[in-house]
Amino acid sequence: MEKQASEEAPPNSYVDPSSPEKDEHYYRPLLLAAYYGDWDTAMRFFEKDPDAKTAILTPNSQTVLHIASMTANDHFVERLVRLLTPISLAMGDSPRSRTALHYAAMGERIRMIKVLVGKNFTLTQLPDKDGNTPLDLLSHSAPKNPEVLWFLANATNNDPPGQPFTSPSAAILISNLVDNGFQDVTLHLVKRYPNLLSIKTEDDETVVSILARDPSNFLSGSGLNAIERLICKWITLDLDTRLRCGTDSSVAGRIGDLFWGVAENFGLRKIRDAKLRHDCSCELVRRTCESISHWEISEVLKFFQEDDTIIEATNKGAVELIEICLQYYPELIWSTRDGTDVLSSSITYRQERVFRLFSSQTALHKRAFLYKLPKEGKEEEKEKRRYLLPEVAKLSPNFKSLSVSGSAFHLQSEVQWFKAVEEFVDSRDTTLLTKNKTPWVDFKVANEELRKNGEQWMKDTSNSCMLVAALIATVVFAGAFTVPGGNMEIGTPVLLGQKSFMTFAIANALALFSSVTAILMFLSILTSRYDPIDFLKSLPQKFIIGLTCLFLSLAFMLASFGTALSILMDDRFRWIVIPIVLLSSIPIVLFITLQLPLFWAMVKSTYRPKIFHGKRFWN
Repeated sequence: MEKQASEEAPPNSYVDPSSPEKDEHYYRPLLLAAYYGDWDTAMRFFEKDPDAKTAILTPNSQTVLHIASMTANDHFVERLVRLLTPISLAMGDSPRSRTALHYAAMGERIRMIKVLVGKNFTLTQLPDKDGNTPLDLLSHSAPKNPEVLWFLANATNNDPPGQPFTSPSAAILISNLVDNGFQDVTLHLVKRYPNLLSIKTEDDETVVSILARDPSNFLSGSGLNAIERLICKWITLDLDTRLRCGTDSSVAGRIGDLFWGVAENFGLRKIRDAKLRHDCSCELVRRTCESISHWEISEVLKFFQEDDTIIEATNKGAVELIEICLQYYPELIWSTRDGTDVLSSSITYRQERVFRLFSSQTALHKRAFLYKLPKEGKEEEKEKRRYLLPEVAKLSPNFKSLSVSGSAFHLQSEVQWFKAVEEFVDSRDTTLLTKNKTPWVDFKVANEELRKNGEQWMKDTSNSCMLVAALIATVVFAGAFTVPGGNMEIGTPVLLGQKSFMTFAIANALALFSSVTAILMFLSILTSRYDPIDFLKSLPQKFIIGLTCLFLSLAFMLASFGTALSILMDDRFRWIVIPIVLLSSIPIVLFITLQLPLFWAMVKSTYRPKIFHGKRFWN
């Protein structure tokens, strides 16, 4: 009868602690108290039944501490930990054998984590059934709070039973940290455990190869503009202090953190974070190269070539990584993947910064890239040459992700690439015939659609600009014969002797000449033949001159208008000149703001193509 009454009891009914049978109904109030963080109810339960503090409450063998840590009840956990022994904190659930610290780490509850670790510091070394320590689980979930990650990284050591930095899960831990952008934490760990630099995951990935996958780890791929890069050079970081403590705890460091907190609203924190990530990534690559320096050179090459680190970095444009690796091991210059070497990949994927590393006219580059190295004992291989121009004649696989925008700029960039490679290769390469076609003919065929789009863009833009220039020319031409103040009977302007009138006449004449020049430039663009070679300099130069003259004509027209209006005003209305000047400057500011990006992009791509200038790094 007692058993039947117990089974028929409602779910929330309370069973007396003195009862010999304690089932899930008995612990139901304690379970709900843990879920809702009701410490008063839980404390009354503990007073009646002290064993309930470590009792199993769920079918998954979870205690009240597990439930409270999963539901993020920090105050509840803090009070409960004071009542528990260090050994009871290490109880694992079923079937994953996870402790309360595992769940606190997954929830990124820093207060809870500090309380648990403060009571039992060995919790950080306890793995679950899958071999994951709390730090491992946190690295899987890409934590949003770096403070939690730093605390666990500092609190976790390589003691048994987990040994997280020498166990098979160590490679996964480092891989997750680097993948999620925590290069500073990774560098902190590899300083303590250098073996982490050379370990590989099941996919043969290393710290360096993971860094190579994401070019944003370095400043070259961070997407910072010119001004942000200039600011970045002035930012200094105390890397040693940050890696030792996770943050700079000194007075200066706290002031700096406060400054960066305010600067975040102005975008400066993004620049600081990009520099920190770059510095840590470069240091990781250097330390990796140094850590394997005692290996045989064949083992070193195998270390980098098994996961195609150098080729992957080339394809993604991680030029800093390539520079550091080649400075330590120049033999990596011959790295290949599926028969494709570094230079070919830089051309195929249009990686300008990488190409510049190898475009110096040195004997090493000539031997490495202009000729295929023949295999011993194969006579048929000795006469085979590797030609680069046919490679650059093809469209890049990442064509849509190139940094330039607009079809005309794309085609200009493609022609620049062809010309840069043409300067670099042997003269016989330029006359190579493939199916009775030279590389230049192949280039024109491959880029025909791009040429048509560039032609259409040039025509549409030139037509619009020419229309504006023609309107300005019409207005200022009429203004030359309807001068302010009128003319005398003989046709001489009445105000001819005044200085303001001369200013009006000069501004009006300059506006006319500028607008006519702009019309001629845009007209010459419309009548161009639009051959791909014209997009290299001819068309862009004409467009730059036309846009410059159009801007000048607009400025001179407004100056002419303002001067004429000031002449017509009586001395009593001289004050109106100031608002007129201010209002007249608005169109000029708008024109500069809207058209300057286009103008600067064309000037930069036409007159500053860095692709033609090789960069030396073996100094």
